Amino acid sequence: MDQLVATPPGYPAELERAVTLRNGARVQIRPILPEDESRLIEFHERLSPDTAYRRLFTVMRTLPSELAHHLANVDYRKPNNRGARAGR
Repeated sequence: MDQLVATPPGYPAELERAVTLRNGARVQIRPILPEDESRLIEFHERLSPDTAYRRLFTVMRTLPSELAHHLANVDYRKPNNRGARAGR
């Protein structure tokens, strides 16, 4: 179960959306948050080597925590990353 975490200053909550995919699955789309670091690492572990390479343009078996931290901690005043996750 997700814990309630305060959003960082400038977080663009207006970009949050709940959508239904063609297969009927519901996903929440929102700007990435610092709390997503561990999810990024877990996601990377499920990627095929080719897909992981296409995302990061380098070969790495695991996503280093320093890189996950960099990707999950964005300046919301600039264009940012978005992620989707199943359920709510």
